[in-house]
This record gives sequence, structure tokens and C-alpha cells, in this order.
Amino acid sequence: MAKPLHSLTDKGVKALGVGRHADGGGLYLYVNSSSRAWVMRYTIGASRKELGLGGYPKVSLSAARVQAADIRRILERGGDPKAERQALKRETRENVYRNTLAAKSSRELSNVIDRAFEAEKAGLKDDGSAGRWMSPLKTHVIPKLGKCDVETITPQDVATTLRPIWHDKPDVARKAAQRLGKILAYARAEGMAVGRDIIADARDILGKQLHVSKRIPAMSWTDVPQYYASLDEGSVDLCLRLLILTGVRSKPARFAHVDQFEGDLWVIPAMNMKGSAQQALDETNNFRVPLSSEAQIVIETAKRFSVDGFLFTGPRGRPISDMAMSAKMRRDGIRARPHGFRSALRTWANANTSASFEVKEMTLAHKVGGLTERSYVSEDMPVQRRALLDQWATFVTQKEPETATSSLL
Repeated sequence: MAKPLHSLTDKGVKALGVGRHADGGGLYLYVNSSSRAWVMRYTIGASRKELGLGGYPKVSLSAARVQAADIRRILERGGDPKAERQALKRETRENVYRNTLAAKSSRELSNVIDRAFEAEKAGLKDDGSAGRWMSPLKTHVIPKLGKCDVETITPQDVATTLRPIWHDKPDVARKAAQRLGKILAYARAEGMAVGRDIIADARDILGKQLHVSKRIPAMSWTDVPQYYASLDEGSVDLCLRLLILTGVRSKPARFAHVDQFEGDLWVIPAMNMKGSAQQALDETNNFRVPLSSEAQIVIETAKRFSVDGFLFTGPRGRPISDMAMSAKMRRDGIRARPHGFRSALRTWANANTSASFEVKEMTLAHKVGGLTERSYVSEDMPVQRRALLDQWATFVTQKEPETATSSLL
């Protein structure tokens, strides 16, 4: 006669002697001299089977009954409890393995870099779309350390990675170290076990950088008129003309848009000026550039070829790159780079004008004085800067002010 369900009691289980004791419904407690274990007995077809449920008291009476009820439900729907338990164990092992792999993958430096960049890019110019922030990491760090678990990276690893460029490319090495430091700080913020002094210790291992940085090659101001006269009406040529005449940096010129010009004034948005996006919003603000007559002619000429309002575009209708202007100068046999025209303007002004230091610096959009001093400057000297740029245009075109005409007309 089958035992009724739940025949045993908690108190009674503790006192049971050696033997096999039924709780009903196929659940038994097997007791011998050294152990007590729960066993579920059941029948599939003509075969009687047993399935261990764990030892007592680790598995209590109530816990054993829950397992027994689950087994009876499996049997009722025609399943095999043992086969399903084995399948569950396999699935659990596989999940643990997958989770372990996922955790390990999430700690790989290359993946941490991706997440850290997403957190960092809002503070970068154009959300870091130019790739400059990532470039030192992609070129010099990820190929060697990208697959490493970030928790295992040591100062020696970092030093070995940066040593080939530490003296030969000091600026790149410095940027790579600085950005890797940000990555490791981000990993710590995510709860990973990453040391705080890894970059500092790596620098100590590498030692002081001995390389002296080279200046960007600049054209002598005496050669600028001849080169200016050689430029034509191509998009890159026109952009170089505007760059020369205004002394702005490459990006504001390359991304010049028709909406930024009104008469003899060019208002460059803060986001196109040097510095991170946040710095631009906090400090730079829009930058006003007085336009000489020659600069205005260049702009009007470029407007005829504009695409979506951008004055200087390439074959795909997008603003030209700094590389395109540098390549043009190389084809022309010029060693100098576009950025060097700013230096040419500055040295010309030093040698040929009485403009004040402040006017010359503001013309190049350099900050003048300390933060406290700048907080009192409400005037960007447009009249003085216009006079300086008019003089510069007269020199560049080699025309007298009253008779100056552009080679574009």
C-alpha cells in the first residue's frame, strides 16, 4: 500500500534509524551509518529509476518535497526527470561559461576603450568624429594590449608598448599615455581591479623624453605673395587663399559656410575653434574675423561652387580635409604646411607693422593674458585687426590699397 504524501515530520526525520523511510509520492530518506540522503523513486515504462536529491540536513525535508513535486509534474507530462536534470546542468554550465566569457570580454582593453570613448566623446570637438582622440590608441596601444584583460595590465606592459615611440614620437607617446590613463580610470569606475599608478610607473620605467619637438614648417612671409599668385579657383586653392588672407586655422576655413558671412565680417562658430567642445562653449565663443576686400572676393568666388552651403568641398560634396590642402602644397613643391601661414602672417606683422602685441595675438585667435585679465576684455579690437589684415592683403596681392584687384576677377 502506497504511503500517503508527507508522512515524515522534521522532528521525526532527525530520529530515524538506518533504513529506507518513505515520505509518500516516491520520496524516500535513505539512512545508513554515515549519511542521510533523499532519493526520488519513480517508474518510466517498465523501468524503475532512482534520482538523488541531496543529503540531509543540507537539503531539508521541505526542500526535498519541492524537488519531488517537480519530478512528479515532469512524469505527468511524459518527461524524463533525470534527462531533464542533466540538460539543466548542461545549460547552467554553458550559461556560466558564456557569462565568464562575457565578463572576460568586457574587461578586454579594446572593449573598455570603446565604452570609455563613448563616455568621453561628448567633451571632444565634433564628438571625436575626426578620430584624433582614438588615433594614438588604435595605432600604438590596441595592436599590442587590445586583447589583454585590463585587470592584468602592468606598468611594464605599458612601458613595453610605448617604448618604440617614447623618444621618436614623443607627442604621440604622451597622448597615448594620457588617454590610456583615462581608459584605466574609467575601468576603475566600472568596478574593475585596476591600479591607480600604472601610467605614472610606466613613465618612470621609460624615463624622461629627450626628443625636442619640431615646429610646423612655415613658408617665409616674403614668399607668400608669389605662392598666392599661383593659386587658382579650385576648391582647395580658394580655401588656401582664405587661409592666407585671414590667418585662421585650417578647420574654420575648411568648414566655412555661407551663413557665417555678412558683408565684411566672418563669424566663426565656437564649435569650429580650437579646443574641446566644452572649452569652446565655456571660453571661446564665436570668433569674428574682419574681411579685407580680397578676402571678400575669394568668398564670393567660392560661393559659386558651394555645396549645401559649404564653400570648400571635395568630389563627394563634403568639406575638404586638411590633408587635401597639405597634399596640394606638396604637389606645388612647397615643404611648408597650411598651418604655417599663421606663422608667416605673425612674422610679417612683427617686421612690417606697428600693431600691438594684443592685436597680433587676437588676429590669430590666441588668448591674451591670464584668465582674470581676459575676464575684463569685452572688446576684440575689430578696427585694429581689420587694419592689420587689410595691410596683409595688400602685401599678399602686391597691389596698392586704392587699386587692389584680385587675380580672380
